[in-house]
Amino acid sequence: TIRYVERPGKGDPIVLLHGFDGDKDNWVRIAPYFAARDHRLIIPDLPGWGESTRLPDLNYAPSRQIDRLEAFFTAIGLSRFHLAGHSMGGCIAGLYAAKYPARVQTLTFYDNACVRAEQPSERDAMEAQGQNVLLVHTPADFDRLIDWVAAKKPFIPPPVKAVLAQRAMAQAAGNEVIFRSLSESRAALEPLLPTLKMPVAIVWGDRDRLLHVSTANVMARAMPQAKLHILQGCGHSPPLEIPEEAARPMLDLMDGR
Repeated sequence: TIRYVERPGKGDPIVLLHGFDGDKDNWVRIAPYFAARDHRLIIPDLPGWGESTRLPDLNYAPSRQIDRLEAFFTAIGLSRFHLAGHSMGGCIAGLYAAKYPARVQTLTFYDNACVRAEQPSERDAMEAQGQNVLLVHTPADFDRLIDWVAAKKPFIPPPVKAVLAQRAMAQAAGNEVIFRSLSESRAALEPLLPTLKMPVAIVWGDRDRLLHVSTANVMARAMPQAKLHILQGCGHSPPLEIPEEAARPMLDLMDGR
């Protein structure tokens, strides 16, 4: 079962894919800027995340999500759309666009995974010491995670934060398995970048502690047609931190600017 949010609209469809340990709600702050132009929005919980089914014997590595998404898009009647993904979702979006390019009108990356950076990130240094800042075992871990993923932290009401922390704690063991598959896919998207010929926007926060901003330079060199946007004072999560600024590159790309 795949759960998703849909906003009907007369404009071209837009699909938004969330990142690791995220869900469709990660896009609620940026979605109104697309809805204002009357675009149809499709925002799924990726298979294995949020309210979508997670089965213990399935592999949820980015490369395994591509055909599941294709079946989902076919089932809901999507033929061609604008696609964006954040972090792990950006990796999945790129892999999907490489396999099904006829489906993708434009492609927007937000601080995406699966491309090697020119410089190591702070998270890389922690991982080298055996610490994974993305896994949540205690409420304190959740607070620490928010510090890692956002330089400009959005307000989360304490009762909501408590629920999110409990959910992350309950999924920690499964998330660790998925994270290992993501680590094995660390450069999976990189060799495919030159094959992406559709209009592309690369959007990155200059204070990203998880995936170093130098990754954006690697991507821009591989895709000469891409529009590069470095957002000042922003961390790993532009759609949550500065949604209006984060929406603008994608809207401009869709407008042919």
